[in-house]
Amino acid sequence: MTPDDAFADTVVQGTRERAQRFALHFKLVGDVGDAVNRLLDDEEEKMQERSGPDRPLSVLMGASLGKAMKTFAAIERLCLLGYGEDAAVLLRTNVNLLINVAYIVTDEKPNDRAAEYIADAWRQFRTFMRKAYGKEVDPADLPFPPERLTELSERWKAVSIETRAQRIPEHHYQTGYRFYSSIEHSDALAVGGYLGEEDETRQKIESGPSDSHIEVVLAHSADVMANILAYVCRYWKIERQDIFDGLGRLFREFTAATAKNV
Repeated sequence: MTPDDAFADTVVQGTRERAQRFALHFKLVGDVGDAVNRLLDDEEEKMQERSGPDRPLSVLMGASLGKAMKTFAAIERLCLLGYGEDAAVLLRTNVNLLINVAYIVTDEKPNDRAAEYIADAWRQFRTFMRKAYGKEVDPADLPFPPERLTELSERWKAVSIETRAQRIPEHHYQTGYRFYSSIEHSDALAVGGYLGEEDETRQKIESGPSDSHIEVVLAHSADVMANILAYVCRYWKIERQDIFDGLGRLFREFTAATAKNV
């Protein structure tokens, strides 16, 4: 690193030490990422856009995997930089994605559930454009006729996220999603976490990088990414027991190693 490096004492300061303090957690994330990439390299040809009534869901699954992977990488980087609380907000979006993907893929009529999911997004976009810019989305640009869009959207909204989450392990929603939502909503307890030590004259505010939330967020992010990959493979009928056996072994080894350090 050269003396005139603009990042020498700013953005990356403390990252090396943080990577060492949480070496087991960053290793887990890296190993899970390697497993995801290995499966994609081997099975890419099976993850193709389908035709006919299967097309919307096939496109959705590809896009969802891309979103999950990019957010997974962003979470790791934020934790490395000491922004664990902000990484938790991103993790909440991947938990949300996991809930929706699992709900759609495991349904008896996945194409119908995908249509409802897509319709709800477009309906919200129409409302946004109308209220924010006073513009109407051209009906010709919609994936469904306006009346059909409303009907499908209402079906999606009729099922709460808590209900949709019942198709995945309970901790993702009841513990993870609810906890991260507190941070995302900036409720009083979450905001209180930025208060530092108090002396006779002033209350310190903790606004800089720290190790807060990093352990929880990194471990759960790896878990969520592995689960999203499993549902993606389920949709495309990709059977890679070797990959998922390896992932299971990674999590068992991580749990055993972290237990020793408690």
